[in-house]
Amino acid sequence: GGEDAQRDLDVAFLAVALIIAVGSQSSQPSQHALIGDIAAGAERDRLLAWNRSLRNGGMGFGSLVAGVLLMVDGTGGFIAAALAISAVFAAAAVLVGRIPATRRHDPAPGGPEAAAGFRQVIADRPYLRLTGANFLIAFCYIAQSIALPVYLTRDVGLPEALAGVVFAVNTALVALLGVPTS
Repeated sequence: GGEDAQRDLDVAFLAVALIIAVGSQSSQPSQHALIGDIAAGAERDRLLAWNRSLRNGGMGFGSLVAGVLLMVDGTGGFIAAALAISAVFAAAAVLVGRIPATRRHDPAPGGPEAAAGFRQVIADRPYLRLTGANFLIAFCYIAQSIALPVYLTRDVGLPEALAGVVFAVNTALVALLGVPTS
């Protein structure tokens, strides 16, 4: 009945949010590591702030585009956007693959860095707890960005196109105010 359908929708929502969280959050550690390798001190902080602001700006711009697609072409617009975004991600993967390695030093053979590996990471319980907490925070961040438009359109009654505007205003504020206050 109705409860089964709602449960199925809830499970589907969580599954989609999980996939999006893993996909969108998996690039951040490598970006931060690259910035840490190429910059230090205040310059690193400035680059990290710009990285976060540009990411938020991109989310805001994307939500505006989503609102326009909903107004103009509904589901067909989203399918076209998904195909375009797939092509952009493929191009980005090629560009990222061309970034030269930036490691500042090579570990000494047989030294403590050379022995570091997956087993050492798994054995580091405090690191695993921190990573688990970070995953939950990232999941909630993505779930919020997915749930906000649903809440605004289904529960508040805003037109679908306006949900994108509300999200864009939020991300614009974060993007514009994040760098100057860092």
